[in-house]
Amino acid sequence: MVRVVLNAEELAAIKKIHFQKIPTAKEYGNDPDSVFLEFVPTWWQYTDYNTKPETRISSQAR
Repeated sequence: MVRVVLNAEELAAIKKIHFQKIPTAKEYGNDPDSVFLEFVPTWWQYTDYNTKPETRISSQAR
């Protein structure tokens, strides 16, 4: 699922974190063409290649 973040309070909190991490992005902060998206994965997997055999953790069986 993907959604555009429109809630003013939520957007302010996201922008605060985003601009702390990427200060140069502030110049686009009020650009009406800039949007923040929230991605909710339907499936994920983590693989640790430092273990033998490799360790896999996933959100569900494939």
